[in-house]
Amino acid sequence: MKSRWFSLVFAIILSIGVLFSFFTLLTGIRQAAAAPEALAVTAVSPTVTQNDLDMPLVITGTGFVDGATAMLGDTSLAGVTWISAGRLEATLPWGVESGLYDLTVTNPGGAFATLSDAVTLEQGIGAWTHATGPEGGAVQRIAINRAGA
Repeated sequence: MKSRWFSLVFAIILSIGVLFSFFTLLTGIRQAAAAPEALAVTAVSPTVTQNDLDMPLVITGTGFVDGATAMLGDTSLAGVTWISAGRLEATLPWGVESGLYDLTVTNPGGAFATLSDAVTLEQGIGAWTHATGPEGGAVQRIAINRAGA
């Protein structure tokens, strides 16, 4: 009787060991299959916008990781938020000069990808920019006139 119980316990332990080995192997295969994709920027939305307001942008591609940064030309995008390996959200600050700009995403560690001619900035209603102000001169101060209120 004792040898029967011993054989049963041995068979159960052996089965658990085999199952554990199988699941360990399966997990390794899944991790290898889920290796990160190469970094690429495939699109941005919108592709045409005005330069007189902060503009939310959605960046799509592959291989994005949490902590990625993004630039439109030489301008850093604000609030870059990692949504998934294929999507980032960011804000283009107002005041960037009109023109056609490349978009570059850089992952932590230095890997980067660029989408050429990604965004066209058009002059908005106002001609205000950070550098030159509304009339072409440097802005020294702004005052509010409350007399008309």
